[in-house]
Amino acid sequence: MTVAWEGPYRDYPEYAMIAEFVPYMLLMLAGSGAGRRLTPVWVGLPRRPATAPERLVALYDTRHVEYEAAHPSITFAEADIDAPLPRADPALAAILDNHAQLSTAAARPVRGWLDRFHAALESAVADGPPGLDQVARRLAMSPRTLQRRLRDEGSSWREVLEKLSQRRVDRLLRETTLSVESIAARVGFTDPRALRRAIHRWYGHGPATIRASGPM
Repeated sequence: MTVAWEGPYRDYPEYAMIAEFVPYMLLMLAGSGAGRRLTPVWVGLPRRPATAPERLVALYDTRHVEYEAAHPSITFAEADIDAPLPRADPALAAILDNHAQLSTAAARPVRGWLDRFHAALESAVADGPPGLDQVARRLAMSPRTLQRRLRDEGSSWREVLEKLSQRRVDRLLRETTLSVESIAARVGFTDPRALRRAIHRWYGHGPATIRASGPM
């Protein structure tokens, strides 16, 4: 059985050290539950740490350490997983199982980085057309890292701004009586003609058609 950990610190300079610690922590927790020292089948690390290989062998009690894994992980033998726990308490297990089910039912989903990015983007709009540096600061990452993360999602900063502008223009045309000139100034277009060209590119027709269709 493989246990992997996906944390929010991938872009931190200390991530290599965090990733190195995770399998060791999981190994210690598993050994505590089993009541004996466990030898993992395999340990995966996202990148090669500065730690000497001999120290890793002593740390994980295995020479099967591989790099370039998607996430820090550790794999245990099936026999270790199926072995009875020496301090098992069926009554306590039932209580914890019920608590876990109730907690899961009431839990809110954890927002991924894309959710946080869009929230930061929408928040930045209140101060005017958002800038890459501004949004990156809100996410506590560098502009270069933000651009890389967007590329990993098959997008780009320019494409994100284009879609944001389209959503704002669409909403203002449908839900307000603002003139095209006012909408252009509010959204950040250089002039009404630039806005009209963008609307034709997005929809194939002018702003009057969108406004006439009303709220969605």
